[in-house]
Amino acid sequence: AGQGGGADGLAVSIQKAGFVMQCSGAAMTDPVDGAVKIRYDNTNGSAPAMANITSVVLTMSQNNQMLDWAFDVTPEGSGSVPAGMVVEQGHNKVFGSGTGVGMPCAYCDGSWVLKIAVDVNGDIKMLTTPSSPVACQ
Repeated sequence: AGQGGGADGLAVSIQKAGFVMQCSGAAMTDPVDGAVKIRYDNTNGSAPAMANITSVVLTMSQNNQMLDWAFDVTPEGSGSVPAGMVVEQGHNKVFGSGTGVGMPCAYCDGSWVLKIAVDVNGDIKMLTTPSSPVACQ
């Protein structure tokens, strides 16, 4: 689980995230594959609310080197979350959307942290996962 924040009653948090580097074959230009599940909690809200993901960055580190790998996810937001309700939404990485200076497969013995910016009614909330080991296939 990761940290989150809320605005106007909608609290947003990362429930789980998993990513793997596909380091052989056609995926070499964008080898990152995976998904994140986000909890959109509007139990304290008095009206429907929604959130949109504005950026997703997987930061990998190994031997004092770092790589920020930005990519798109689908869907790009929560959709409408009714007042008093909780929605848990899976967001899948869009194949081929990843960009960064360097190659993720150089970090197979390293670790990663996922950072997501979420726009909740104009208030940007930063969500971050705990560090996880990079998995390469």
